[in-house]
Amino acid sequence: MIAESLTELGLPGDLAAAAHDPAYDEAVRRSHEAGAEPDSGTYVGTPTLHVDGAVWFGPVLRAVPRGRRAAELFDGFRVLAADPDFFELKRTRTGGLSFG
Repeated sequence: MIAESLTELGLPGDLAAAAHDPAYDEAVRRSHEAGAEPDSGTYVGTPTLHVDGAVWFGPVLRAVPRGRRAAELFDGFRVLAADPDFFELKRTRTGGLSFG
């Protein structure tokens, strides 16, 4: 899956070996911790999205949106995120993951 993702992005497939190289563990750990820092030390979870200075947990999607659909989802999220009273939206998971 890693090699396929790299290929889809036009990157060299040999970069996939980095996923199993412990030399990157500390850098990944620091990056992950930095993602939670703007949230005043309160961990919100992974994945984390930073938008307009606010930190959000998510998005959690069953499939990766592409193109126009991805832009529509992000724009919809920004509308909700701009409301100072909005803080969470969740529903029961339906269906399995889609890697297609």
